[in-house]
Amino acid sequence: MTATLSEARHAVEQELAGMARAPDRSRLARLGQSVGELSFGADALLVRMLERDADDALVNAAETLVDFFRDTDEQIAAQLDAGPG
Repeated sequence: MTATLSEARHAVEQELAGMARAPDRSRLARLGQSVGELSFGADALLVRMLERDADDALVNAAETLVDFFRDTDEQIAAQLDAGPG
């Protein structure tokens, strides 16, 4: 699951880079929804890992993903709240 979330992170980063060149509010809103769901999934994974005393390296990777998705979700929400342009 960590690998899948890492791939999702890469896809989100690429999508954000594309939107930096050609902004699109509707795409940003859809991305925000997806990132919110990914954040929830990463958080659930981290909780399961901690409950099962997973390897520290895996827990650290999951924490990094949680932070990325949470921060990205907040940034997208702020951009959408700021309005057009």
